[in-house]
Amino acid sequence: MNVSIMGGNSYEWLLTYLSAHIGSGIVVPIDKELYFEDINTILKVSETKLIFVDNKAFSKISEHRDELPAGIEIVLLEGKEAIPGTILFHDLLAHGHELLSHNAPCVAEYKNVEIDPYALAVLSFTSGTSGLTKGVMLSQANICFVIVSNCSVAKCGPGDQYLSVCPIHHTMECTEGILIPLYCGCCIAFNDSLLHLMRNLQEVKPTIFVTVPLMLEKFHGRIMQA
Repeated sequence: MNVSIMGGNSYEWLLTYLSAHIGSGIVVPIDKELYFEDINTILKVSETKLIFVDNKAFSKISEHRDELPAGIEIVLLEGKEAIPGTILFHDLLAHGHELLSHNAPCVAEYKNVEIDPYALAVLSFTSGTSGLTKGVMLSQANICFVIVSNCSVAKCGPGDQYLSVCPIHHTMECTEGILIPLYCGCCIAFNDSLLHLMRNLQEVKPTIFVTVPLMLEKFHGRIMQA
């Protein structure tokens, strides 16, 4: 099944991403800041059947429910109150625990699903030099190669603390900032927002920090002003 995820960095976002991979699904990360027209194009091109959204992302697509691809189901990553036509992440999680406790046949089927490491696993839409966003096809083998090769250069492990700041739908942040720390046994904290970055840095006291040059330039500027 093709599963799209759209929302801010969160435990629920990551749990959805990993759960889809374990079940041999195809994950389509979507930038929550895109216009609805671009979001809808991605949903259609990727043939998404299930989309997980936070409250901000849902408010963007809820006004255009009739324009969404036919048959698509919406899962709300936040909240515990049902909205007509949607599924609550909280309810899905509770149902999963119930299936586990009863040792349902589908649990064994999910655990034992055969995964092709070279099959399409992530369809990441990135901006080109012109026109609409273009889908980049990644396999689990692609992603694992990056994880293992980077770990041979940058050393981290249990006891290290990582602060995730860049949007998780970007392949760089998802791989370098999430999957590698998990692979190495690090602890991951999610930044509230860029407005609270300095406060979060003081709270988390990260030993690892992956970011983009522009943010480092801003850090340098603030340090030089001090």
